[in-house]
Formats: sequence, C-alpha cells, structure tokens
Amino acid sequence: MINVFDNFTQQTQDIIKHVDWAFEAHYDFISTESGLSEFTKPSCDLMLDLFNVFTKYVTRVWHRQALTKVHCSTSQYCDEVDDSGRLKYPDPRTGLPINFNFLPTYADDGLGVMPHTVQVYGFQDPSANSYGNENFTYMSEYMNYEASLNKRKVLYYGETGYWVNVDIDVPLFLPLSGQRRLSDLRYTAKKEFAGKFKISGQMNFESGWEFGFYISNAITARAAWNPLIDIDDDWDAYALALRDLLHPFGDYTDRFITLIINLSKSQSDIMIYSTVDNEPSINLQKLSGHAYMSGSDSWVDLERMLGFSITQPDKIHLQETDDPDWKYVMPLLKEMESIFQGHSKLFNVLVQDASSQANVMLSPQLLKYLQEIAWCVDILAHRASHNVILYTAQDPSTSYENRMSLLRRGRVYLTETESIMQRLVDTFRVPVDRISAWRQGPTVYPFGYVWSARTLYYFWRDQGIVEAKTSMAAYSPCYLNRQEPIELSFGWMKVVEQMIRLKMKKDTKNDTTSATSLLADCLAPPLREFKFPRDL
Repeated sequence: MINVFDNFTQQTQDIIKHVDWAFEAHYDFISTESGLSEFTKPSCDLMLDLFNVFTKYVTRVWHRQALTKVHCSTSQYCDEVDDSGRLKYPDPRTGLPINFNFLPTYADDGLGVMPHTVQVYGFQDPSANSYGNENFTYMSEYMNYEASLNKRKVLYYGETGYWVNVDIDVPLFLPLSGQRRLSDLRYTAKKEFAGKFKISGQMNFESGWEFGFYISNAITARAAWNPLIDIDDDWDAYALALRDLLHPFGDYTDRFITLIINLSKSQSDIMIYSTVDNEPSINLQKLSGHAYMSGSDSWVDLERMLGFSITQPDKIHLQETDDPDWKYVMPLLKEMESIFQGHSKLFNVLVQDASSQANVMLSPQLLKYLQEIAWCVDILAHRASHNVILYTAQDPSTSYENRMSLLRRGRVYLTETESIMQRLVDTFRVPVDRISAWRQGPTVYPFGYVWSARTLYYFWRDQGIVEAKTSMAAYSPCYLNRQEPIELSFGWMKVVEQMIRLKMKKDTKNDTTSATSLLADCLAPPLREFKFPRDL
C-alpha cells in the first residue's frame, strides 16, 4: 500500500488511493499486513499510525471491514519507551515488550485481526522451529485474548495449502491439513465455552484445489460452521467430517474414509512427530519428517547460511554428510518410504476394486476423483523414495559405482514421477498455463503457483545437487534460483535485478567458480524457463 521510503504524509495519501481503488472495484473488505515484510518492521509508532489511518478510512469513510494478518514470525518486539522511560507498548498480559505482530492490540478497534499459523501444524503440535517457533500455542492464546476483550473482529487464519517450498509446491498430498484445522477449531470452541468469549470465524490460506487439496479445504470450510465439539475424539470427528464430504462414494465410502484417516495418522506420526520404530525424534529441529518431504530453494538455503529463522522446518541437507546426526537421517527416510509406499498400494487397490466389473462400479466421475487421489498418494510415496535414493547416493559409505547407479536410478524414477504428474495435470480444472506457466501473473512471482509442482522442480533440484555437474550445483545456494528477492520484498526493481544479474554473469564468464558468479543468480532467475534435466 505504501512506499517505505516516503514520508508519512505521502504514505497516508497512498493508503487512501489504494483503498479507494479496491472499493471502487467492489471488494467487500481489505486485509493488510503489518511490517515491511513478515520478518522486518518499521518503528512501532509508525506502524500503529499507519494501522489507524488505514482502519479509520476503511471503516469510517467507506463503512467496510478492515483486517490485518497477525504473523507468527519471531524475535520482533516493540521496546520503544516514552519520556519517562516506561514502555509504550507493553503486552497487557505480561507487562513485557509486546510482540510486534500483536501490536494491533493498541490499534483502533475497527481493525480486525487474523492470527495466522502456517503449514500443516496444529496449535499444539511441535512445529520444528518453522518461522522460529516451537509450536503455535501462543497464537491461540493471543487470538483468545483478543476475542475475550470483545473489541474487534477476530478470525483464525490457518492454512491448508502453503505454496512456498512445501505442501502444494512439491506437491505433497496432506489430508492431515484438514484434520488439523478441524482440530484447531474444536480446541478453540472449547476455549470459547470455558472463557465465555467467541471468535468471529475463520479465514483459510489455501492454494487452489489441485492435487487433492480440495479435501482439506472443504473440511476446513465446513468446520467453521460446525467443529463437531459434541464428539470427544479429534479423529472420530474427522471421520464424521469426511463422511459428510465423501458419502457419494457409496459402497466405497467407508474404505475411502479409512484410507484417508490412516494416511493422515501416518503423516502426523512420521512427518510431525517423526516417530521411527516407535521412538520419538531425538532432534526435531533437524530430523523432522516434514522437513525432508518439503523442498529447499535458494531463499531457504541463503537464510540458513546467514543464521536466520527459516520459513519451514530445517533438516540435514544433502551436502552435510559430516553432521553428527547424519546417521539418523536414513532410518527416518526409509520409514517414510515404507509407510507411504504402503499407503500408495492400498489406494491403488481401492481404485482397481471400484473400477472392476466384478464389484460394484463407481460412476466415471467418482472414479476420476478416486483415481486422482491415488495418483497424489503415488507422488507422495515417490517423494519419499527419491529422498532415500539421493541420501544413499550421498552417504560417505556408498561406493562410486553404487553412487552412479543410484543417480541413474534417480533420473529414471523422476521420469516415472513425471508420467504420474502429467496425468494429474490433465485433471486440472482450469487452463494449465494459467496456473503453472513460467510467466508473470497477478502475484509478485515470475511463475504460476503450481509451476514447481508440475515441473517437479524440488525433485530435480535435489537430484542436481547430488549429481553436482556444475560449480553452481556443487557450491552455490543460488542454484536454480527462481525468485526475485528485491521485487518480492519491496515490489520494485524487477528490471534492475535482472540487469545486475546479467552484468555479473558477463563479468565472470571466464570464472564460473568465483563468489560473484555463484551469487549472481541469487538476484533473479534466468529469462527462459528452467527445463529438467537440461538445466541441471
């Protein structure tokens, strides 16, 4: 809405201009963000002033709803003091400097808040240091506190499909997301009854309905109306929620529900709690199953190198064979492979039975949905198996001959995965290029939101890192970078970023191993689309 380098008067005018544009386009409400990004902030004085300008103009001039996301980033506080040395913005619950993300507590009452948790994690799950958090219980506590004041609109803002490095971006079929959002709302409803307050409802961060994400999206939407709190057990409630959604599958409904619940329970055990041989993970900050199933790209690798909290759970990367915990990685990966391959077989048996003349057959439309879900579970299993191939190839005990054999096998495996992906692409409910082309769309990203999933970008990037055919692949965190960091952070300099990248590449064309050459691609991706395996 504003340029961070402008003075406050200009920023105020920009807020007014952009609010006018939105409501003249017939939007019903506006949600804004706090800070300069999720991880950087202006002074709390300025942020509060901007919140109030925005809120008063939206609510008193346009008579519409103003909202702001409350992010779960860490280590940002409002420690400003007044002339007498007292904190300007203490947390009313503790007296300590308030978390910057909770600053809306001091804003005009017309500003609604949307406490925002990320990824598959529920309020009480260990979140393996995602966004620097041990868990998201504190976000629930903040949400409930704001609701108990009965001053402003309070919406829970969870996720069922986060498309930056994890979930739909890989893609991972995670019906556990819907189970955890239902669980969060059930947990909140019980807190409401106990505390005699009520939140206003929920929003949901989701990234379309491809790759089976419609199951979690629909479960989450229905849970806002009925979180099924008359049922004691979360999994029993999830089964009932699934039945309401999947009852058209008739004679196969019970099996379908059982398969989804069992897959979701496995994902909880192995991806969140990372239980191997019935033993909990010794170190979730590096040995979280979710971390290894997710993808890593340049802006995960760079943040890691610089010691910043990253936006997903961390792991022992493929090049870090000297890590003391390296020996624990393979048991975790093999456990995931075994579990998800088992689920894949069961889903495919269900498809075979439902399409067999010897049994009650489903209609072509229902069979199409069932087959689509089975393919999604196949890709989930392929991701786990590809991890085992690459980490085995990278292990110091693996001979050169076996390493080469494994890398060839990895490429063959990706060709098979691409075949499954193409079948899924053929089921897209919108034009393929609209959501998965290498082009500038309505977002700041220079690609469609399922480009990386369709191309298996994260699979191929990991394959290229282990093959290490170029110095970029072997050494640079900017290998196969697809982001424009300045454009992404500030909304400008897109062309300049590309010009600087090209100049740096030209100046170092005879020294591709120099630091300048290796870092050049951090500034912007190439102009032409990555093609795999060509660009490894």
